[in-house]
Amino acid sequence: MTTIVRAISSLILVAFLALPLHAADIERLFRERRWDELDKVFAAASPDMSARELSLAANAFWIRGNREEALECMDRAKKGMPQEIVPYADMIRILALERTGRTADAKAEATRLLSSKCPQDLEYFVAYALYRLAAADEVAPKRTLLRKMYALSDGKAQKMQVLSELVSLPDVKDPARRAETSNACRELLLLHPTNAKALAILSESPKPWSADISFVVGYAAYLRRDYAKAAALLRAVPISSREGRMARYYRGYSLMRLGRGGEALDVFSPLALSGKSYADSAVRRIAQISKGSLEERGVALLRKVAATRRGDMAARAMEALSRLLAGAEARRMEDRVVREYPDSELAADILWKRGWKRWDDGNVADAVAVWKKLLTLGVGASWAPRILHRVGRGYERLGKKDRAAEYFNRLGRSYPLSIHAFLAFPNGVKPIVDGDPKILESAPGELERWGFVVYAKRQLLERGTPKDLYRAALLSQWNGDGQGAYAAASRISQLLVGGDAIYRTGLRFLYPQAFADIVRPAAARFATDENVVWAIMRQESAYDPLARSWVGATGLMQLMPATARGEAKALDVTIESLYDVGTNVLLGTAHIARLLRNFKRVEWAAAAYNAGSGAAKRWIAGNESMPLDRWMEEVGYRETNGYVRRVMANLYV
Repeated sequence: MTTIVRAISSLILVAFLALPLHAADIERLFRERRWDELDKVFAAASPDMSARELSLAANAFWIRGNREEALECMDRAKKGMPQEIVPYADMIRILALERTGRTADAKAEATRLLSSKCPQDLEYFVAYALYRLAAADEVAPKRTLLRKMYALSDGKAQKMQVLSELVSLPDVKDPARRAETSNACRELLLLHPTNAKALAILSESPKPWSADISFVVGYAAYLRRDYAKAAALLRAVPISSREGRMARYYRGYSLMRLGRGGEALDVFSPLALSGKSYADSAVRRIAQISKGSLEERGVALLRKVAATRRGDMAARAMEALSRLLAGAEARRMEDRVVREYPDSELAADILWKRGWKRWDDGNVADAVAVWKKLLTLGVGASWAPRILHRVGRGYERLGKKDRAAEYFNRLGRSYPLSIHAFLAFPNGVKPIVDGDPKILESAPGELERWGFVVYAKRQLLERGTPKDLYRAALLSQWNGDGQGAYAAASRISQLLVGGDAIYRTGLRFLYPQAFADIVRPAAARFATDENVVWAIMRQESAYDPLARSWVGATGLMQLMPATARGEAKALDVTIESLYDVGTNVLLGTAHIARLLRNFKRVEWAAAAYNAGSGAAKRWIAGNESMPLDRWMEEVGYRETNGYVRRVMANLYV
């Protein structure tokens, strides 16, 4: 090789090495979360990296908690950023400065950003940073910031955060400030009814209490099962007030638990006879009370409801009467529900049970005819898979394999992830494919391209188109947020599973192994299948740590306080808060393990988890050898029946 050729070759090599190949490398490595390799590329290429490359590196450092490196990179990246991206870089800088102890600089940056053209989706977080950076004695500025944050909050978690901070501020002598704190306590207790700080503040309020205070303190007493105190306090809440109907219902329920059924009937009556909220529940309780000496009064009240109300309330009253009455009159009430309200859940339930009666009597053809009639009534997704499965089994029993296949195929196409589809097709009815659904594919937006994944996801969720929701689910999964992926994907579930194939990515979104770092150790500790924990968690809370039911079940595993206390005592642990993910999962998993030891089969344990061990034992007694599809129909509570079916489907997936 001549000297000239060698020189030319060297120049070509130098030029090749100078090409910005690191750009594609950094983008790819960021997308794949290959942090160690990204660090090596960064170390080699840092001096001549572009603004976007530096921003991706800065966000990679931030995600891993490397604050100083993130700050240094973001400072360099800002110089070449588009103006619409700069505020998000500033937010990272504020947080990095705060967390590395440079509070004065962080405060100055946050003040500047909040007073400038701050994007709306950042305002809450900038205000929260300023709140944290304020000195302990700056009570008035803190209150002002909390008011701003409350006005900007867009969900339960943010509202609870703001209100918790507000009620924790030092008390002041100004009556207006005391009133603000009292109002914050009431609003917080509507979101978190057992918050100890808020309850303590309100309990010390001068009496007589307003209706609002009586309600939140009374409802908290109900949740603690102090029914006498609850009944007394809730009595002071007028039915016309904001929480009046809710207060009346829980007062009635408390009276029931105190054995004062006659008084409870009087309390439930106005709810059942007019209005919407708590009307259905009131009718259910009236039927429950109407036994023994109260039967005549209860039946008369239900007849009045059936005669004066329309729609669901009338149907509910008639159905309740059909269970309280006997013989021909009970049958007439059932027939009225089916005739007058054929598209109601209650009509479906009546026909469903009539079909089973014929099946158990050996009249399979008649059972199939009744169930097929149900399909013509336009029943929804809660009924259709059960009906299609039973009709298919009926035709199998009748030796009509082609007709059976017709109904099984309808079941598989339309409800492929139902427990009934899994029972009909143990190996699955649709192929599971990789890749993204073409209809949902989209390119990354600017925020995502610059590495600001969390803020990009928030914007996608706000827009809420199917493509946006799918991309938000992708970003949630990328960031290890199973709950976020599920929340986004559940809004487009039909696009993920309703076609000719099921997308594997969609299944991971819809059935995430959420909080795996907590669930897996807990499951291992109690020798319990972690998939059972996730199956129950999905159904209980949809992976929401802040979930709370009307009866007080709390957190991811929707633990009742009494159940949680029992498991905590057995484990010798202290409960700080059932909203704490670690505590909730630990106690919930312990409870699942206990139920599995006692009931042996998952479906039995699931029924006990939802309805209590006593009810589960009644449904199991004499039915121990029943296959899953038949036993589920023995579950007598409608809510628990659906719950067991969905938990088992979750487990099969």
